[in-house]
Amino acid sequence: MKLPLSGGCNCGAVCGECGSAMFGSNPSHPEPIGIRMGTFDGDPGIRSSVRQFVAYAAAWESLPEDGLP
Repeated sequence: MKLPLSGGCNCGAVCGECGSAMFGSNPSHPEPIGIRMGTFDGDPGIRSSVRQFVAYAAAWESLPEDGLP
């Protein structure tokens, strides 16, 4: 992984009011947060642990033919 990583939301800015969520959290586990993989400008060098919104996958994230919906 090459740091720093860059990215942003759908409007090209770094904020949560432009139409895309960049972070996620679980109220029962307040310490860890999740960063949505599609917000990175390029491949960050790590793989996602879950898949959702696959119709909007980042161009560099190939989706495997693993039979998942």
